[in-house]
Amino acid sequence: MRVGMWRAMLIVAVFVAAAEAQQPSGGAGAEQLMDAARQAHDAGDLQKEAEDICRAAGINPKYAKRCDKAKDSLAKAMAQFEADYNQAVSEAQHRDFPGAIRDFSKITSGPRHEAAQAFLPQMRVLGHMGTDDELSHTAMRLASFFYSGGKLEEAESWLKFVTVSSLQSAKTQMQTNIRVYRQTMQQAGLLMGQHNWTGAMQQLQFAMQILPSGPGDPQGQLKQAQAQIAAGEQAAQQQANAQAAALKAANDAKIQSLLAAGSKDEARGDTAGAVKAYTAVLAIDPAQATALAGRKRALSKPMNDPKALEALLDDGVTQFYASQYIEADESLNAYLSRGGRIHAGAAHFYLGAALTAQQLLADPKDAPHIDDLQQQARKQFEEARKLNFQPLEAAVSPRILDQWSQTGAAQ
Repeated sequence: MRVGMWRAMLIVAVFVAAAEAQQPSGGAGAEQLMDAARQAHDAGDLQKEAEDICRAAGINPKYAKRCDKAKDSLAKAMAQFEADYNQAVSEAQHRDFPGAIRDFSKITSGPRHEAAQAFLPQMRVLGHMGTDDELSHTAMRLASFFYSGGKLEEAESWLKFVTVSSLQSAKTQMQTNIRVYRQTMQQAGLLMGQHNWTGAMQQLQFAMQILPSGPGDPQGQLKQAQAQIAAGEQAAQQQANAQAAALKAANDAKIQSLLAAGSKDEARGDTAGAVKAYTAVLAIDPAQATALAGRKRALSKPMNDPKALEALLDDGVTQFYASQYIEADESLNAYLSRGGRIHAGAAHFYLGAALTAQQLLADPKDAPHIDDLQQQARKQFEEARKLNFQPLEAAVSPRILDQWSQTGAAQ
């Protein structure tokens, strides 16, 4: 009884706090509220009576003592209603239906009022049933009714009356569903508290498969989790867009700087420097028109400086390892066509390797193009062998080495 009294007092505090939060302003209305309180008292609605008196006290302090008295009476009534409800349920379970009807009828307001009113007509029906089979089947129908409406406590109360063996499977299934539903909603609540929206969404979807209209508002919580996921995805997309924009701005600035350097190198006759600058631009943007034209223009110019020629070879090898096979092809061809001799063997090998890589990446349906690339690569490998070049095998793809080995076997 002590626990019930504290629970009732907590309920009263919530009701009265809500009533006081809705107090009208000004000096008018107190008498009308007191009239409403008297009407509620006559109707047995102690909850509304206390609410109206306390609202009146908020307007006119002379009713403050009556508010305190009404709250005290309501707390005692709520405790008694709780005791009456528990007593009625116990009586119903022991098939004392007249006693259950008597005690359910005592509950005229409060949180147990709705359930008590729902039970009363059923108690009257059950009171006229003489067999366990009749009682069990009626109780099962009532449990199903409350279960489908999301009133799980009421459903469980009726399941206690189901005793015949033919209904035990259905009874067990409903009890299992209720238990799993509660556990799932509890887990969903924990995940929501941890901002694990995806995990919460999965739990809520599972709960809705069990009971779409169950307590805890799974549909509303699911919408909230989905909204949070959508907001997170939007924020992530915005961040990605911002990062992409920042990267583009940085690349644009770098490209402009390299283009300016390439143009300056061209103007002073530093062909190798110009090629290097334009090639660096193409590593960022392979379709950059100014760099493509500048690189082609620089490669077409005479190159008498041995160091510039070796720079072309270095660029070609670097481009090959960067998987820029077409650019490597151009640089290595330029090195050889301009008279590069010191490392011609390496130039022929890497040119063959670049052509082989292009062959491996070509469209399988384009057989003529593949055959042409293969023949060109073979020719370059043969030239490298004539110059006694030996590649570092660990630094080259096995598939390219396979092509290289075939030229050796042919010789």
